[in-house]
Amino acid sequence: MYTLMHDPNYRLAVAWQNNSYNQPPNLGFYFGGGMATPPNPNIVMVGNTNKTMSLSASGGNGEVNLNWASNFVPSSSIQVMRDTDPDPAGRTRVGIVWGDNSYTDTNVSNGTTYYYWLKTYDESGNEITVGPQSATPAAGNVANGTYAIISKSSGKAMEVYDWSTAAGGNISQWEYWEGASQFFNLTRQSDGYYTIVSDYSGLSVEIVDASNENGGNLQQWYNNGHDCQSFEFQLMSDGYYKIINKNSGLCIDLSGSDAENGANIAQWSCHDNDNQRWELIPVSSNQSARTAASIEDSEVVGPDFMLYPNPSNSGNFVVQARDANHKIQSVKVYNMLGKLAYSIQANDDRLSVSTQLPPGNYIVEINDGSSSINQKLIVK
Repeated sequence: MYTLMHDPNYRLAVAWQNNSYNQPPNLGFYFGGGMATPPNPNIVMVGNTNKTMSLSASGGNGEVNLNWASNFVPSSSIQVMRDTDPDPAGRTRVGIVWGDNSYTDTNVSNGTTYYYWLKTYDESGNEITVGPQSATPAAGNVANGTYAIISKSSGKAMEVYDWSTAAGGNISQWEYWEGASQFFNLTRQSDGYYTIVSDYSGLSVEIVDASNENGGNLQQWYNNGHDCQSFEFQLMSDGYYKIINKNSGLCIDLSGSDAENGANIAQWSCHDNDNQRWELIPVSSNQSARTAASIEDSEVVGPDFMLYPNPSNSGNFVVQARDANHKIQSVKVYNMLGKLAYSIQANDDRLSVSTQLPPGNYIVEINDGSSSINQKLIVK
């Protein structure tokens, strides 16, 4: 025993006695005549501990979030430094933090990798530096998968017009009926941008001729890896997305906020109107395969028309002419007793029909002005 204060019992008692009666405290062992040899305390000399910091970085949409922790209290501000490579020689200061352990860098570009360092001083004035830690802000937070892309402005779906499987097929909108021509596979690339590939044709959505101009049209084309086939999905506060072409920096736009079936989709300078906001509806692989099979196997109505989907949900279906030489003049739906249940007049090569019929079997009569053809319809 070196001193009484090396006895834990005595030391603790001194502390609490200083706050009350200041009576002589007791030891943790007998002290007096005939006492045994007191225990030897385990005394370790403590030198300067290593001062350390840990840093983590994570990329978001248009931002990089930094978080850190340390085993000391910094005696000064924490300087946040950044570069686009891990060499500290070219790093620059982008922020100063007081009394916090996090920082968000918003002066970044999606798809670019950034490297970060922290610099501060400990209580003794020693410089403490940590880093680099890297992060890449992502162009979107959309999971890879198959989606229907719905306009907020019209409530209708982006689709490959006229079921085209050819390069150059136009991208337009149509009432959403869960058809494979309205399904698109989104795949995130290493730079954070996405390719948009038609689930029906297997071709990539792109801006025609890599245009940088307002009005540049949207079409499908062979996959070639050009920036005109890459898109950023920018999540908005209302849960919809802006879709921005990497090559042009312009937004995918429902032309003129047109609510009609067949309205064109192109690119335009970005703004906050609803015709540049799009909802992503996930599509299951089973649903995609089932719809594609339905198109190939059960929708042909004679040599001149197609009717799909069949079976139909709530009696909603599309009648489409095989070519421009045929126009749909009328569509009539009869129940199995021969009673007319629905009728519509038209003069178009494609007609979206919404009958809201109860489940059952029906006969659809399609008339092109010179002849009629009948097709059985199943309503689920």
